[in-house]
Amino acid sequence: MTKRVAVHESTFQAECVKAFNAPGRATRVFRVNAGKHVIRDELGQKQSVVQGAPDGCPDLIGWVRGPSPTAKTAGWFLGIELKSATAPYTEEQERWGVRIIEAGGVYAFCRYDEACSLEENVASAVATVDRKIEERKLA
Repeated sequence: MTKRVAVHESTFQAECVKAFNAPGRATRVFRVNAGKHVIRDELGQKQSVVQGAPDGCPDLIGWVRGPSPTAKTAGWFLGIELKSATAPYTEEQERWGVRIIEAGGVYAFCRYDEACSLEENVASAVATVDRKIEERKLA
């Protein structure tokens, strides 16, 4: 049996971005940094604070291209929250998901499974998002 190596959430995110932006896919996403980020000088002294996206904003945001240019809608907003095996899913993140769906968009939550390889986890995330897109098409 092959021993699995823990994968950092940022690695999972980067590989998912590649998969969702692959040629021929109807999805386009980019990484969003949420929360506050402290800028420090070379001595470690706080210089400033940069505010990223609001707390809870999905890790990846973008869009799903609609079924055709003449369709009722040209596409939908897409939000994807990706988590490592142990990172908590916060109430703010859950609220973002609810808001995206209520506004007519597509939202998916995908957790990394350490029992599977990175490639298997990316494939699972893609399948989850594709299922959510199909559900949205039927809504």
